[in-house]
Amino acid sequence: MTPQLVIWIVVGTAPVAIGAACTRLMVQTESRPSAATEEPTEAKVSVTPPEARDLVETKGYFYLDVRTVEEFEAGRPTGAWNIPLVNRGPTGHLVQNDDFFIIVQKHFKKDDPIVVGCRTGNRSELAARLLRQSGHTNVYNMVGGFAGTRSPTGDDLPGWTQLGYPTESGPSDLTYEQLRK
Repeated sequence: MTPQLVIWIVVGTAPVAIGAACTRLMVQTESRPSAATEEPTEAKVSVTPPEARDLVETKGYFYLDVRTVEEFEAGRPTGAWNIPLVNRGPTGHLVQNDDFFIIVQKHFKKDDPIVVGCRTGNRSELAARLLRQSGHTNVYNMVGGFAGTRSPTGDDLPGWTQLGYPTESGPSDLTYEQLRK
């Protein structure tokens, strides 16, 4: 029997298991981005909100928001795409989104430039890592996320909204529902 890998992340105050469906795609690739490009390297896989904004606004990166549909609809960086890493299950608990990789593959090529964000940077860190492990070569995690968080040392890490960056809410052509069609 093949062992199953289950990764636990904390979303707000609720632990969420990311497991079996994601493990099928967790393969290491031998290719490494060239140091001469702006692609992420082993040493640089995360960016701050100011760096993320620059990548999105001046370098053509996509902003992939991996928060829940409800979080996305309440507010997001302008032009963000929503493909949740987890969804609310029938009981209201967060559960793994088994369609995450299917929807990502439908809309993004392996070399598309992507900044991944969530509320505080935890889900997006996992999503960015999973995308890199599945062969995406140009993916950054945005630390601090949309709402900001604290570093392990207790320092404030301001998020997208705390820095006053452009946001939108409500209907969008880039909602999870639209992207699933």
